[in-house]
Amino acid sequence: MCKDVFKFIYFMFIVCGFHYKAWQITDAKKLRSHLLDGYVKDIFPIKNETDSLNLDINFILFSIDAFNEVERRIIVTAALQILWKDPSLSWDPDLYGGKDKLSISSDQIWRPLIYLLYTPAEIKSVGEDIEYFILILHDGTVVYSPGGVMNTKCETDVSKFPFDIQICVLYFTTWGIEQNVLSLANQFNSAETKYYVDNPDWKLINTETYADDGGSYNDFLFITYCCHVNIVYTDGDIDRIQSLPILFCNVNVRTKVKLVQKENVSLLS
Repeated sequence: MCKDVFKFIYFMFIVCGFHYKAWQITDAKKLRSHLLDGYVKDIFPIKNETDSLNLDINFILFSIDAFNEVERRIIVTAALQILWKDPSLSWDPDLYGGKDKLSISSDQIWRPLIYLLYTPAEIKSVGEDIEYFILILHDGTVVYSPGGVMNTKCETDVSKFPFDIQICVLYFTTWGIEQNVLSLANQFNSAETKYYVDNPDWKLINTETYADDGGSYNDFLFITYCCHVNIVYTDGDIDRIQSLPILFCNVNVRTKVKLVQKENVSLLS
């Protein structure tokens, strides 16, 4: 009985043409040539003049490297995962051995230039000095994740030192492209911290991101709340800090953080 059932299933797979399609290197080369043949990377990736392009941004925080209250500076290692759709970069996977995605060098296609403001050096777009790979999906979705060490201004308030709370804001913006053509949106309400490495002096508590379209251009803000490892609080509210202050980072996409009690910290009455 079991053998008959197995034979029937096998027969149906043969008749209906169910089979696994594995793409080959020739399919990848053919697809790359198809996508880039005639592609002009200096042209804004929209079909019509009345269309606009939306960038979905996810802020990925790897580490808080330094925070200097005197110099009013914060340094983090982070990346921006940026998604958009390019109508010139879509294809039918069945025509290319079932290949439904392709990775190419970032200098081959149009990519957005997003700048971190208030840096101590010259203003450069995020990831400008590094050539990253870009992932393209068959429906035209493009995934670009530039990053690096980010150094920016942070307004500090030491009036309550050593029990002060600090808020640092990271501002990202596009340059030279107006809102009716390009818009920014946050993929999530908080930053990605899956790969975050703890700082010995600061504990990351919570993050929040948001896009701000209040001006002539779009801004993306990232806000990170951190506190020193020796923090004491009651019912989620800060009562006092035993040593160093709390840190907060922001980027034209807002990120809020809530304090979480550590097991080795006792509550004060």
